[in-house]
Amino acid sequence: MTIAAILALIDGGPGGEGALVTATQLGRAFDAYVEALHVRVDPETVIPVVAEGMSGAAIGQIMESTRQGAEQRAKEAKRIFADLAASESLPVIPAEQEPEAGRFTVAWTDVTGREAIETVVRGRLFDLTVVPRPEDDSAAGSIATLEAALFDSGRPLLVAPPSPPAAAPCHLALAWNGTREAARAVWSARPFFALAERISVITVIQDGWEANPVELATYLARHGVAAETHLVKLGDAEVGERLLASAGELGADLLAMGGYGHSRLRELVLGGATRSVLEQASLPVLMAH
Repeated sequence: MTIAAILALIDGGPGGEGALVTATQLGRAFDAYVEALHVRVDPETVIPVVAEGMSGAAIGQIMESTRQGAEQRAKEAKRIFADLAASESLPVIPAEQEPEAGRFTVAWTDVTGREAIETVVRGRLFDLTVVPRPEDDSAAGSIATLEAALFDSGRPLLVAPPSPPAAAPCHLALAWNGTREAARAVWSARPFFALAERISVITVIQDGWEANPVELATYLARHGVAAETHLVKLGDAEVGERLLASAGELGADLLAMGGYGHSRLRELVLGGATRSVLEQASLPVLMAH
């Protein structure tokens, strides 16, 4: 199994460059097609949210402000793409052109709609979706898109840090706690095994802990994949913090972990470990659910 097609979301925010650089690094490593996607906000979609009790003039001002903001972010996203294409001599092709299988190519796509929906629907026809790490808790749109891609696309998600790595990953860390989500993350990480010079299985010991990293290493060995194992005490830290600290101490340059979600009544409620990793990770994080 390999990765042949990568979708990279370039939202026009400060994390867009990190997402695009990360995606193109992987595109080169896998000889894959990379499609950079920017989704413009449709001003019409904000009306149901803000219209009640507002005058026509106020609604018009909000729509115009939304339109201007969307235009500015679209320009910034396209600038990021154009600058990287020029500096890295990316093999850019038109989005409507059929990419050649087994050849690294890059295309730009700019559409208008709802970012979360467009990312999910398009992402189902790619092997991997790369999104920027949300800037902070106030980045509601980015968080909603990340959640939708993780839970609804049926594909693994790679969350790129604001400062991208210098090269494609060669040391893969697998977060293992024996759950279904963790197993899905390991399964989704299989294409990266071919790139990895080193694989580390990390298990954080918690109350009621039952998972054993050696069991996962044994499973991987059956597939001819060698992995070292690390049992990590939780201490006073949160699970996500401990995972990141351990991955950093080991020198890992990509972390694969399960994505955990609970309440579907809110736009995003992720398990504590997942949330803290998303907020703090300085390395790419591969997630599956």
